Amino acid sequence: MNKEKICLLSVRVILAVLILVNLFFIFRFSLQNATESSATSGQVSGVVADIVVDDYDKKDDAEKETIRNQIDPVVRKIAHMSEFGLLGALVFLLMLTWRWSLWLQYLIALGATLLTACIDELLQNFSDGRAMQFTDVLADLLGGVISCTLILAALVIVRSIKRKKGAL
Repeated sequence: MNKEKICLLSVRVILAVLILVNLFFIFRFSLQNATESSATSGQVSGVVADIVVDDYDKKDDAEKETIRNQIDPVVRKIAHMSEFGLLGALVFLLMLTWRWSLWLQYLIALGATLLTACIDELLQNFSDGRAMQFTDVLADLLGGVISCTLILAALVIVRSIKRKKGAL
């Protein structure tokens, strides 16, 4: 094997491992029961509230809980978008290691993101006190669309610049 093939194989293995780690965390969070899930997001919402709400630390416990409850749905959707945005980006980067059509690679990454989002919601249905939510699938897919589109745009721009330089 030459150096180029070894390097390519190494990149593929690293990306595959990162995808598996990401999937582990996605499915781990999905399998939390309602109490565990609320506690996890509540902690994150508390940290966010402490950062964005003036004098949050000086408020009484009831006010803090009200604020956390208001922030929590947004935190949950951003968490969905982030973990699936990362998944979409990793799958897209893995697809880019093959010489296929850029649009096919993009669509495969989005398809993998959507499939995982559907499986994720199905798994949640088996967790005590949790249910499937179509809005979560949409948030998951949106995260993948955003990350993959940013990568796609960067690639198109770089390729355009290279073509222009080659034409000079």
